[in-house]
Amino acid sequence: MMRITAESLEQLLYEDEGATLDFKQEQYEFEGATPEKKGELLKDILAFANAWRRSDAFILIGVEEVRGGRSIVRGISTHLQDSSVQQFVNSKTNRPVQFSYQAHKLDEMEIAVLHISLQERPLYLRKDFGRLKANDVYVRRGSSTDVASPDEVARMGIAPQPYLAAEPSLKISFFDPESYKLIGEKITIETVNLDMPEKSQIPDYKSYLSAGMLALNDPTANVDYYRQFADYMEMRSKTRGVSFAVQNVGGVTALDVQLRIEIRDEHGVYYIIDAGQAPTAPRASSFPFIPTGVLDSDMRADMRADMRAERVSGRWIVTGAIGKIQAKATEHTARGLLLGARHDCRLLIPVEVYADNLPKPICQELEVEIATTHKSVSLDELVDLAKAPRENRLG
Repeated sequence: MMRITAESLEQLLYEDEGATLDFKQEQYEFEGATPEKKGELLKDILAFANAWRRSDAFILIGVEEVRGGRSIVRGISTHLQDSSVQQFVNSKTNRPVQFSYQAHKLDEMEIAVLHISLQERPLYLRKDFGRLKANDVYVRRGSSTDVASPDEVARMGIAPQPYLAAEPSLKISFFDPESYKLIGEKITIETVNLDMPEKSQIPDYKSYLSAGMLALNDPTANVDYYRQFADYMEMRSKTRGVSFAVQNVGGVTALDVQLRIEIRDEHGVYYIIDAGQAPTAPRASSFPFIPTGVLDSDMRADMRADMRAERVSGRWIVTGAIGKIQAKATEHTARGLLLGARHDCRLLIPVEVYADNLPKPICQELEVEIATTHKSVSLDELVDLAKAPRENRLG
């Protein structure tokens, strides 16, 4: 099952509805809905799963179709839970259906994507549900849904499957980029949550130039340096770097391996930051030839932004690119994520691993114990830290 990216969604907006694509302006009625209403979702998933196609199928929810142009993103206000939809659908079918429900952002609005992979057919209901009949094989034809004929159902059963039978076997774990070693499925990190002085109490930064017996104000001094430094130290201290590795323990090369993580966080307990959002070390000088916001060398090292974290509707959505993994080889993220929390807690990280030659994602759960201490920083301590060499700073 391929990974969904902003680029792939943008491409879908320019395609017309058919056997691999449908647009829905409104969210499906699900929680508390009648069997007839819930049956609409069930029927659409089954129809795409049974469709005659050579690629994955998608239903974009919150999008209005524009034939011959870019479809219009309308957005939705509520999301369904993937686990609830999975349980609902697979409790009624003759075999498990390979699909996923994912929340995404497009044009600054929230949409949902039902992603139905290529899989064994036919798929049908074991019992009547709402208006849907047991043993009927619903199939997508163009932009409409129909019931397959007995001959068509027979051909489904003998048609060769379009994905490779040989699959890679992948396993994910945490990775230590310093020792270059795998460190298992559970780690502990220690963070410090700093209580900084109020911004209004933090003075401007000043430096002086000597001119004989006179001390003149340095016009290149970055007056916001102390305030920027407070933000930098607060973010740097409350998070720690976490990297991931994927082992291919099988005998087949894994193609275009991608990671997807979804963490519920309605109350804003966790800090999850990718390399593109990493804290920057401010400079005391604002001289134009000296960058005022470069990544601290001991935070950056030789790392690249290979993961992306975004907060969407009370949850964190994290995606990462690993690439090709040869048989029996291991590849890892260079930067990974910065993780932290408001208080001591256990963070469970459900990871979905995708590859072009996997018919469905491999799901695995990692665990991070976050031990958090709190420290108040006085104004004098803040100023002293800002002037201290980097190796003597907190965090």
